[in-house]
Amino acid sequence: MITCRSNSELRTALEALSSAGSMKESSTKTKVGFIPTMGSLHEGHLSLISQAVADSSITVASIFVNPTQFGPGEDFDAYPRNQRRDLRLLQGTGVDIAFLPSVQDIYPAACSTPILAAPSLSSCLCGDTRPGSHFDGVATVVDRLFRIVAPSTAWFGEKDWQQLQVIREMASTLHPALEIKSGLTVREPDGLAMSSRNAYLTPTQRFQARAVPVAMQAVRQLTPTLGISAALEAGRSVLLDAGLACEYLEVRSAETLTSYPHGASATPQSLDGLRLFVAARVGDVRLIDNAALTYAHLTETAPAAGSSQSALAA
Repeated sequence: MITCRSNSELRTALEALSSAGSMKESSTKTKVGFIPTMGSLHEGHLSLISQAVADSSITVASIFVNPTQFGPGEDFDAYPRNQRRDLRLLQGTGVDIAFLPSVQDIYPAACSTPILAAPSLSSCLCGDTRPGSHFDGVATVVDRLFRIVAPSTAWFGEKDWQQLQVIREMASTLHPALEIKSGLTVREPDGLAMSSRNAYLTPTQRFQARAVPVAMQAVRQLTPTLGISAALEAGRSVLLDAGLACEYLEVRSAETLTSYPHGASATPQSLDGLRLFVAARVGDVRLIDNAALTYAHLTETAPAAGSSQSALAA
């Protein structure tokens, strides 16, 4: 694995790997797979990287904690950082290049114009509850990384579904030749979605956090009999009873993120293409998750303890 800490080092490494690859393969076109991260890597990241490695001739994983997507009072300074550990984990994945750029590499003075995320995708859910222009910051840094790395494919996790849709829309306009791929949400045995911010949780808070997948499962199981509105109320009660503050628990279109009429009946046709979205706080730690809300999933029986990952697979 080559570690690059500047744009020029990355270009040199990509050119060397591309030249070596073209000598071995009949095709002269090298497929570059890219996985952008903010570090503090966990099994969710590693699963995504593994898929990219299997799919690409050359894989690049970046680690960059992006200041422009953190609002006032958010956890930019406290966000977990451990480059030595992250590089050790990357070393075992088969990734070709670890890219650790500086702020100056990503945001040179000549490139100060931000990318504005589509309001229809960025103003709801997390965009409505996080201060500042969070998704503008996401779209801007991802656009910059795409221009620097010039990948053929880019990989993102489905846990951040809203972010994924914002990036897909941005890429379709600014990087039409780039293929955006996604990986399923990876979960702990009790169903909690893996996240770098889980490291903030105290043992007591970690126990409380189990209420997030439990609330999601309650909504999915109760919707066929109670309807979406009543099922969502039941899910909110699960969160509140566990001591969590619920920011949102909503059903929306998976593609457009438009709100779904919660009073509508739950039929196979009406639920096609919908997702359940949740954000909740346990203490100062903000947790988000989402899952497909299809009729087939809703009519499944409750999972056994420890099997929440398959039942809540996004």
